[in-house]
Amino acid sequence: MATHREVMAFVATCLLFLIATVSCKRKVTTQLNYMCDVPECKTGVNGSFPNLVYVRAQEESDVLHYAISTIHIPTILVIHTRGDANSKLNVDWEKLIVEDEFTNDSISVSDPKTVVYSYAVVFTKLHEYNDTADAADLNSYPAWNSTERVVRDFDNFEWMEASTVKGEENAFVFNSTMLVNSTNDMFGHDAPRNYTPSLSFTFRVFDEQSRESSLPHLLYNENVTQFDFTLDNFMPSFSMSRFAVELAIISQSQKEDMSIEETKSIDDEYTPGVFRITNLKARPKDQANGAFVQWKPVCYQDSPRSRSVATSVQKYALGDIKNVTSLLKSSLAYAYFSDVLFSDSMNSATTNVSFGLSKDGSYTKTNYTSWTASVGHGNPPIDKVSLLVIGVISAGLGIPVIIIVFGGIFVCIRKQRKKSYRHLQDVSSSYPQNGVST
Repeated sequence: MATHREVMAFVATCLLFLIATVSCKRKVTTQLNYMCDVPECKTGVNGSFPNLVYVRAQEESDVLHYAISTIHIPTILVIHTRGDANSKLNVDWEKLIVEDEFTNDSISVSDPKTVVYSYAVVFTKLHEYNDTADAADLNSYPAWNSTERVVRDFDNFEWMEASTVKGEENAFVFNSTMLVNSTNDMFGHDAPRNYTPSLSFTFRVFDEQSRESSLPHLLYNENVTQFDFTLDNFMPSFSMSRFAVELAIISQSQKEDMSIEETKSIDDEYTPGVFRITNLKARPKDQANGAFVQWKPVCYQDSPRSRSVATSVQKYALGDIKNVTSLLKSSLAYAYFSDVLFSDSMNSATTNVSFGLSKDGSYTKTNYTSWTASVGHGNPPIDKVSLLVIGVISAGLGIPVIIIVFGGIFVCIRKQRKKSYRHLQDVSSSYPQNGVST
């Protein structure tokens, strides 16, 4: 039976856990086209809506400001402020969507001195290649090979008005309706034009730590936003089309090498058959104060998601942002950082993520691909063996041990009782019976 001290220790542990859980919870508020005072927010610009979702995630001592937008080019901008609980985002809509180019201070915070850290993830290009060799490798098809590869800049897409996700809090969908300039941006060749929603981003912001309910069940916490990138009936250019997304990550820190690494997990409870996770870290030497992009190397070729329609995701080496300078200048990141974005006080890199595995039928098998990743501040969440698995393993190993131990004890007790019984019989037989001596 547990002692009084053991019971008190258990209660104290539970209380500490509850306190930690409560303290990590953020108060999240969201607003689409926050404080927009120009008519273009309702009517759009040349058929494309200037979507900007402002998310304010407040804790007791700090605030995370998210600006998630498809103005010109899809961008997740995150500004971390500390000290002023009333800090808020300032948006100059006139500069953002009326003027031709972004200018300094289009995006700012009410008190710049409270800014601790800021970063952005910008989606720059959509690559499509004709995988005739079924290699599922973007590098096998050089960008200069215009007959086998099409490169589309994300600022050439039109966007429908953003909408919330039914039944979910703090989740928004951005759908692309068509290509504005439906040409291959690098080579000027004609490309298919899409008139129905066929490319979308779904963003989710969280106020606590948990795990996403749908595959691949990524972990998240109060400092993370997740996105789903989906191609659904996007008209392919080739008979064996595969796609890849190029993204840039920009971090407010001195120049240092970013890293992209794949780590192994010992458990596939949540994503059967997937024992790896990829982390792109902005500040590997001080990641607790840096940004990251995290994903499992798996995407899905149909909806609803299941293991039977899963295929692989390939990561590629980090590159320089020089090749996407013009695209970054049309992003929300530039609206906030301005020319500082290209200075030595910033850390940045680009990378490609391609979808598909050899012999999976390529994108044209289902004309559907969906991929999920997380963007966050601090150390990336780490997959751990859950209490359920620990319980199952403990039961699987413990029950036989318990049976053996108790079985052994039972056998020992039975033997001991038999010995005692025989001893009593021997003793009783040595005494006279019915008062007659032997």
